[in-house]
Amino acid sequence: MAKLPGQDTEAARKFRALRDAGYDGPIDQDGNKAETGRAAEILKDMRK
Repeated sequence: MAKLPGQDTEAARKFRALRDAGYDGPIDQDGNKAETGRAAEILKDMRK
């Protein structure tokens, strides 16, 4: 994934690490997997 100027924050690094590892689910503003909550529910329903 391309690295843009000004995106060398901890959240951006975590985001890139998840995407580079193949994770395609929702990610919260802190760069963590969002496995609960409304975004996760919507994505789960879309994958059916």
